[in-house]
Amino acid sequence: MAVQWSVKAVKDYVDKCSETLSREECAKRAEEAVGTWTYRVNYSFFISGVFTRVLQRFMPDVAWKIHDTLVTRPRQRIAFDEQLYLNLLRVFSEIEKSPASPEDRIHAKKLRELIETALRLRSSIERV
Repeated sequence: MAVQWSVKAVKDYVDKCSETLSREECAKRAEEAVGTWTYRVNYSFFISGVFTRVLQRFMPDVAWKIHDTLVTRPRQRIAFDEQLYLNLLRVFSEIEKSPASPEDRIHAKKLRELIETALRLRSSIERV
């Protein structure tokens, strides 16, 4: 099962823009303006060994909130929460630096970039 992540503020812009221009053109403009704003990742990434190992390095209450957000409710919108976003950035940064597979490091990098965009725009993240 794959989950599509999107920074809501940028997705709303692309939806509005595509009323007058092609969706592809609007998405390209958005990418050029803000960076990574959408990414599709398999759910299995969040139940993989590397993700679980990195999560174990966090305090239990922080690890539980991240697990609950990403694993228990994989398709639910993530409301803007600066502290959660900062913790997610730490998780994905650690996966990028870990001896994970190249594919897992790419997923971590793209999700980190998407969360940085959401944090900068103070936007929620939609997942479908």
